[in-house]
Amino acid sequence: MAKGRFKVIGHTAEVALELAGPDWPAFYEAASAGLAALYGVVPEPKAVEKRTIKLEADGPESLLVAWLNELIYLVGTKRWGWASVEVKQASDQYLEAALEGEALKGVPIREIKAATFGDLSVRKTKAGLKTLVILDV
Repeated sequence: MAKGRFKVIGHTAEVALELAGPDWPAFYEAASAGLAALYGVVPEPKAVEKRTIKLEADGPESLLVAWLNELIYLVGTKRWGWASVEVKQASDQYLEAALEGEALKGVPIREIKAATFGDLSVRKTKAGLKTLVILDV
């Protein structure tokens, strides 16, 4: 699973994820793990369908929002969930990830509409990367 970490934080009318990772791949993997935890519906580890996602953005905040919103689209519109995510390449402006998953059999415990830019700032620390991202629910 992800080398990074996430923490769910309550927020008025929304929910927030505190994300951290030692490098860009672990940071984006932590974001996908945190989002999966918020949905509460995880496919079986023997997921049968593979997807590749490639994204480009003009900065780390835009890329993080694009990444989370792509995953939100998969759950909300396609009713598809990931059992594993491997970020193959990542930087502050590019992301390529391989996902394995399947159609969701259960109903997510919450609906997530979108990741937002509210107070979003990806910071580099001695331990790696860190941010707090607010999700509109």
